[in-house]
Amino acid sequence: MFEGSSNILVVGGTFHQENLTQSPPGSPSAVSGFERLVQAASPAAFHNAGERFSPPKCHPNTRLDILKEINHWIDNAEDSGKSILWMNGDAGIGKSAIAQTVAERLAEEERLLASFFFSKDDTSRNSASRFVASIAYQLVQQIPLLMDYVVTVLDRDPLILNLSPDAQFSALITEPFLSFTASISFYSSPSVVIVDGLDKCEDHQDQILILNAIVSASQKNLPLSFFISTCPEEHLLEKFGSDSMETRCKILILNDFLVHNRPGEEIQIINNKEEYLEGLENQIVKWGMRPVGLSGVDNRSVAIIGSQSSGKSTLLNNIFGTNFVVMDPHSRGRTTNGLWLSCDATRSIIVMDVEGSDSGSRGDDRQFERKAALFALACSRLLIINIWENQVGLFNGSNMALLKTIIEEHLYLYGKLDRQVYGPPKLLFIVQAHTSGTSLRSLAQTIVKDLKGIWEAIQKPDELSGYGLQNYFDLEFESLSHLTLTSQLYGSQINSLRRRFLDPEHPNYLFKNISSNYVPSEGLALYMKTTWDTIRNNGNLNLPGQHEILAQTMCGRISLGLQNDYMSRLSAQEDILNGGAVIDGLGVMMRNWEAELLGLYDERAHRYAEEVYTRKRAELVFWYRSETSTLFVCQLRNLHASMIAGFGSIIEDADQKEDPEFTDLLTAAVRQFEDEFSAAGQEASVLDPSWDWQSACQSLKSDLSKRMEEAKKGRKEPPLSKSKDEKVASRKSISTKATQYRDGRMVVEVHTNCKDKTHGLRGRVVVVVRDKSYNPIGVTRPMRCTTRGGLWDPFTPSSGKDVFAMRFSREVGQRAKDLEIHQTDEISLEPIFQNFSGIAGVAVAV
Repeated sequence: MFEGSSNILVVGGTFHQENLTQSPPGSPSAVSGFERLVQAASPAAFHNAGERFSPPKCHPNTRLDILKEINHWIDNAEDSGKSILWMNGDAGIGKSAIAQTVAERLAEEERLLASFFFSKDDTSRNSASRFVASIAYQLVQQIPLLMDYVVTVLDRDPLILNLSPDAQFSALITEPFLSFTASISFYSSPSVVIVDGLDKCEDHQDQILILNAIVSASQKNLPLSFFISTCPEEHLLEKFGSDSMETRCKILILNDFLVHNRPGEEIQIINNKEEYLEGLENQIVKWGMRPVGLSGVDNRSVAIIGSQSSGKSTLLNNIFGTNFVVMDPHSRGRTTNGLWLSCDATRSIIVMDVEGSDSGSRGDDRQFERKAALFALACSRLLIINIWENQVGLFNGSNMALLKTIIEEHLYLYGKLDRQVYGPPKLLFIVQAHTSGTSLRSLAQTIVKDLKGIWEAIQKPDELSGYGLQNYFDLEFESLSHLTLTSQLYGSQINSLRRRFLDPEHPNYLFKNISSNYVPSEGLALYMKTTWDTIRNNGNLNLPGQHEILAQTMCGRISLGLQNDYMSRLSAQEDILNGGAVIDGLGVMMRNWEAELLGLYDERAHRYAEEVYTRKRAELVFWYRSETSTLFVCQLRNLHASMIAGFGSIIEDADQKEDPEFTDLLTAAVRQFEDEFSAAGQEASVLDPSWDWQSACQSLKSDLSKRMEEAKKGRKEPPLSKSKDEKVASRKSISTKATQYRDGRMVVEVHTNCKDKTHGLRGRVVVVVRDKSYNPIGVTRPMRCTTRGGLWDPFTPSSGKDVFAMRFSREVGQRAKDLEIHQTDEISLEPIFQNFSGIAGVAVAV
């Protein structure tokens, strides 16, 4: 049973080895059980699947209350007996983001046993066919000791993966797990299984069978907890409401939880004096708007209009989970003053509550109604018209006066604009307290008839006379029963209506094709302020102009912020180059940084006016290329310097060779340096092919050739020699001959003669090398000659010769044009040496 095994750990239990006959090739059992499990699993459904990158998850510091509730259930599931958590909520409310966040945290804590994220659009995870195999595969990966239990089942019955989901679950998960836990004394391995989007499994019956299997496993007291998230579909509501579920399942209704645990986040942006109030920008940051679907749009906007005290705010609160102030049922009066904003519970919709029309406090002044309607149209392409059933057909009661204003203002704003860019707004008429036998279709026909009457009556430009109402407005109709008299039906209708706002996959999704007037959330405050300022001052509101002004400001901010971020990187590289170093792979690095820079710009700015976004992008590219061109120039400068220095070393090494070999070595070196510089120049200019590295390469080639010719010429030139005879005192003389060879060597011969009978001679010599401009380029250290004793000292010769040999660099030897000899008796020449050696560019012989 354990042949060929090592490092085996057995914890209790009884084991049996069975001799299975070999199956013919091609039969199901010819493939090992584990191989069949792998083939049947769907890695794309795992929480860390590459196919799901980057999966939705909660933004930091959001959904904290919900996550806390889930964590509490996980920590106490065994003690509470509630081993199943069902989190349900409308589509788009963020269930998958919450499940992903929980899965990642549990995986880090090594408490996640398995996960399966269903998807309606992915055939590898939109059915139950791969669900059990995927869970079982993860199970044996997390708990290797379970492998034998699961594989044995697959080997015994190769067709088990063709059975129903509940049969598979029992055979591959429940029974093996029961056998495994019975064989050990203690189990503390990962224990949480996450199943997200079960309602997206295409067969409703399979959904129920999976739930039945999970309930059965729970009833057998497996040490497992199941976190399941779905939409509140009718068949699932019925299943989770059954007796078998009641004792085992904790239910978390996400819609209610978000609403009831949501702090007041409403903000007034325009007061009853028509003043714009600051603070929206910070509030939007607090809201933490999140993208919807694959569009990258991080907010949708909806505004509501209607009569005063008609329940507008109550309707918004019920649909979106907002906390707008509502009217006291015991008194009547205006509760919404000016314009207020909030965000829905999913942090994806901006909700605008507009002061009711027919406001008694404003009397006959209808200017604010006009301005508010114009502002709502400029900021939102979805307007809710709130009316009551008994007001349909009444000109004032059904808001027809206000709708006339909206139609007129819409034509003013959008009539002459490209309808491909600025498509028609959507007017959603919500008929409240719909309790009579009159159908919604009939009520809608009445409303449309009244609207067409308004359309025909208003004055339109000649070029629009041939167009009808339907060319400029999309009309939608919904009805709700009475809030208090039929509260249960009302709640169900609200839930259905809410899905039309939240679920992009809903066939009647309300935000479909109406994002043309979209403003990113970080620019919304500025857009609303400038728009209101124009409206309030009765200026001509030019929407393309408003969007362009916004784009100018926001794209400029984004670009400047990125420039500041990347300037520190570029400055660090410039410091390295200014130190003389050559940076390997500089061109690729600069190109990658540009791609990263533009990727960040595109991500943040692409939703603004395209012309401005594109222009600012080009300006950002120009800035980056300008900054990096400095690095490019410095890189070539340092390459040039390093290669010239390297060539000098090669000349010195080759100087010992005979002329033919000397020339060959230098020629090969020049060719190699040219090739290396060309390759480095091309690499450095990979970001911008227009950058000229060829001229720098020609300059290097010219300098190398010049130095090569100088080296060859220097080998043929005779050495530089100079002599100096000097009487340094009475009866004392020094004669010095200095010879500077072109390879840098120097030989100094010093003859000293002392005929003084009483004083000796202590000769000191320093030689300075000068170039053709008579600038010092080299100096020797002070040379000390042999002491000459004089005639009276018979043991010390009175005259003699000292020879000193030293070396400068080849460059000094090649440039030397004159020698300057300093010689004295006994007096130190150290000051002279210090004076010359302290001059920049003066070499000291060694």
